[in-house]
Amino acid sequence: MEQDLQLETIGKYLSGNLSEAEEKVLLDWVDADPANQELFAEMVQLWDLTETYEETEPVFQANTAVAWNKVQSRIAEPTVVPAPKLEPVQEPKVVSLPARRNALRWMGIAASLVLLLSVGWWWSHSKGIYREVAVNTGKSERQELILPDKSKVWLNQNSKLEYAYRDGIRKVTLSGEAFFDVSKDAEHPFVISSGAVETTVLGTSFNVRAYPGEEKVEVTVKTGRVEVASTKAAKPQKVVLLPNDSGVFNAESQELEKAETSIAKADSWKEGSVVYDQDTPLSEVLPTVERFYNIKIEVSDPAIYNCPFKGRFGGASAEEALLIITSTNSTKHVKTAEGYLISGKGCQ
Repeated sequence: MEQDLQLETIGKYLSGNLSEAEEKVLLDWVDADPANQELFAEMVQLWDLTETYEETEPVFQANTAVAWNKVQSRIAEPTVVPAPKLEPVQEPKVVSLPARRNALRWMGIAASLVLLLSVGWWWSHSKGIYREVAVNTGKSERQELILPDKSKVWLNQNSKLEYAYRDGIRKVTLSGEAFFDVSKDAEHPFVISSGAVETTVLGTSFNVRAYPGEEKVEVTVKTGRVEVASTKAAKPQKVVLLPNDSGVFNAESQELEKAETSIAKADSWKEGSVVYDQDTPLSEVLPTVERFYNIKIEVSDPAIYNCPFKGRFGGASAEEALLIITSTNSTKHVKTAEGYLISGKGCQ
């Protein structure tokens, strides 16, 4: 009943039919509770959305811009709006609307209530409010995500990602590895904090590897331009990466630098297979295998790194992948406590 009365009052306010005293009471009610602010925002938005409905009798016209500006001026501090669940909503949000003289206008509003599911993102953007997402992956688990700003993320195994939008910045905290395809938005930077490294972009695609147990944080760019900075080092450093560039931060030396050569197949784990169409030295292949399967590989003779490999593996186990690699040259592999060891005759 109380909500019905407030909807009735908001309707009168939008159509310019409230006295000054009634208007003050309404604005005080809106200002008092985040839920009230959200409801008012939805009603203003829906009133705008239904202006295109064909009507058979005249209705009051609302000055929604003035109405919304009045309410915004009453709210001194941003309000935290809880993030919605990512599961699809089976039923649209239903608001019981009071009877109106112009039934067709209210029918338009009722029909538009289905659009309320997307109003939360618009509302949070307009006020610089948090929209949060948190995802964890387990061993041998990978996930593809679409963030609230429409950016796409492929999250590798044993990784954790947290996303929040606040004060005009899209903020991500990453522990583990992820490939990002960031939705372009020149006014709202996309910032990723991964250990002691901060990566800033506007819209591009790139891979970030920052597992807590590893000494290095690696950023490899596929498209666009990426700025990488060391945020916790005694001497802050910064590098700018372009397509096919890689940046590496060494936790031990506290040095951030652009890699001499791009990290080969940095995002191969995302595709589920690794392909080498031409002879490629094992010095490039084995690090990719380590990344893909999250294993450690050692060689008994450095000359083994010179041996070429041409082929592909995907859907295979680490054991099977190494069998494919070693079968193309005079080497063999064995499992060790730390990972795998490749031994045999090297190549010149």
